[in-house]
Amino acid sequence: MTFEDDEYGEGDIIPLSKYETTTKNVGEVILEKWRKATTAEAILKSGYDQAVGATTDDIVKDIQKGIRKKMVDYMATGTGTASGEGLQAALAAGWGRLQVLWEDDAVDTVYFLNPMDIAEYLGKAQITMQTAFGMSYVENFLGLGTVFVSSAVPAGNYYATAKQNIVLHHMTSRVSCVRVNALEAPPAFLGKFDLVVSNPPYITTCDMLELPHSVAGFEPRMALHGGDDGLKFYRSIASQYAAVLKPGGYLCFEFGMGQGDAVSSILEANGYTILERTRDFNDRERAVMDQYGRKED
Repeated sequence: MTFEDDEYGEGDIIPLSKYETTTKNVGEVILEKWRKATTAEAILKSGYDQAVGATTDDIVKDIQKGIRKKMVDYMATGTGTASGEGLQAALAAGWGRLQVLWEDDAVDTVYFLNPMDIAEYLGKAQITMQTAFGMSYVENFLGLGTVFVSSAVPAGNYYATAKQNIVLHHMTSRVSCVRVNALEAPPAFLGKFDLVVSNPPYITTCDMLELPHSVAGFEPRMALHGGDDGLKFYRSIASQYAAVLKPGGYLCFEFGMGQGDAVSSILEANGYTILERTRDFNDRERAVMDQYGRKED
């Protein structure tokens, strides 16, 4: 950094201050994944809302609980300390330590407290609690910052850090949702991608007439019907969406049972090389990975 802050007279040319940014590796992000399936028998027995909706809510709660605990456990490894007589004095001491550490009076402080350590304040004051990622929190608590409540924090202790360090969903700012028609040419604004993954509608017109109520009664027709032979979307995507793939880009499809050969033929006819056809946990072939423009050695 070169900061020009000298005094200059009228008409003097003021040099530009120069700032350069550098990239620093601070750690490795591991993407954890979970999978959930619901059987038709469970839907028929308990109903769609209970078998699918309620269990989805439960698995999300359990996943979030595990992530929250890992985050709090990691914060416990910090080496800085602060203390004070009473909750407000203790939090203020932590606030001050962070201001000095960051050398920035505008840094926002976030605290994590055990519910019992904040219960007395919540019982006496008119405080509105909010929820994010399964955690209750109070904004601008005692004028010092945001306080999150977590039973993973030992009673009588608290953890504090800068708000900028709390990232519970690091991909949020990298995701954009757009709506396009898979049966039409992709719009130019989509740009280019290394990988396109699709699970298009693949049920044939004939099979649509025989769908069980547990499927037809809850899924919209447009999410199921793939045309007379169930392959309408595969033909369109394979032929038109190569335009959004970077050179050597990949296209992955899920397909219905018994459609593997037909889908692979469509891909090969449009310039794709089949890399792998995979099976699900029930040993049924259900997906294909291929590469566009790949030339075999």
